[in-house]
Amino acid sequence: MKNRVIGLSKATVVMLTAGMLSALAGSAAGQTTTDATGITQPSKRLQLQFFAPGVIRDVKVEDGQEVKPGDVLAVQDDALELKQLQGLQIEADSLLTIEAQKTDLAQKQVTLTRKKRMRDEQHAASAEEVEQAQLDVDLAKIRVSLAEQEHQTKTVEAEKQALRVALMKLVSPIKGVIERINVREGEFADINRPEGTLIVVQNDPLWVELRDLSAAQASKLKLGEELDVVHEGEAAEKAKIIYFSPVVDAASDTRLVRLAMPNPTGRASGLHVQVKLPVLNDLSSTAK
Repeated sequence: MKNRVIGLSKATVVMLTAGMLSALAGSAAGQTTTDATGITQPSKRLQLQFFAPGVIRDVKVEDGQEVKPGDVLAVQDDALELKQLQGLQIEADSLLTIEAQKTDLAQKQVTLTRKKRMRDEQHAASAEEVEQAQLDVDLAKIRVSLAEQEHQTKTVEAEKQALRVALMKLVSPIKGVIERINVREGEFADINRPEGTLIVVQNDPLWVELRDLSAAQASKLKLGEELDVVHEGEAAEKAKIIYFSPVVDAASDTRLVRLAMPNPTGRASGLHVQVKLPVLNDLSSTAK
């Protein structure tokens, strides 16, 4: 063991971390794995916030409660917005303006037909009268189009208001657990509150983060590789490597590696675990 370390360059020996030295010791003793300490993290941690500021009417969950996608977590006071929506829907559902303009158009078309007959058959209407009747018909058609356009606009406004009302309900986008509620009934929901209205976390799957792994040890691992993870006093469980940090910390010569581990029992995150890593046997790649 001593000869192998002496064979390395001075710079490499300085960069060896405690984890690498442990791996070398294990290799000399014939071991195939070595332990590295990891920390479990939620695979998702969402700080949920309302779309707009407002007073909280109801909080429907408690700290620690399990939720699923679509569950309503909190509701703002939406009485005024519902009244506005009701008025917009009445306008959007009404076709009276369009019907009135179509009736006016039909009347002007009858007048135009009569004027043309009077001109052609009875010579009782002038060309100017027929021309004016035609202009009245053209203008009536434009009014019908405008009425239809206004109706479409009112429909869109009603849909926008319905969306605003829907956004006054804070809904969970994931299956998880309420970590913390930051606002209660009667309080004002400030959209600039940095911690959000409430926080929901997803602990299944758990992430296992290896933050102090040497760059050399990390280079021996592969994306998708499965490693054994041990919670204290429990049997080993499999976790799959899903991420390598694209940047090595130059000061510590460490690289973040993240694994995903199923957690059907709902074990809490934030715990220290031991991850079984293959012993680093080949030192030639670290020599300079």
